[in-house]
Amino acid sequence: MKEDLELRIEELEDTISELKEALYAQQKFNEVCAISTEHLWELLFNDVFNQPVPDGENLRNYMNTY
Repeated sequence: MKEDLELRIEELEDTISELKEALYAQQKFNEVCAISTEHLWELLFNDVFNQPVPDGENLRNYMNTY
């Protein structure tokens, strides 16, 4: 029984490690998407519409809050 519990603990630790890696990759992907979107808005409004980019909530304040 002790061996079963130790094996289960090891499996759960591996799962946690995999989830942390996946979360980190997702955070980095989201950061790139946010920067790209910001650049696209700047390009669209400044170069196409000849207007300033509308103000909105800075979503970077919510990054890495969990």
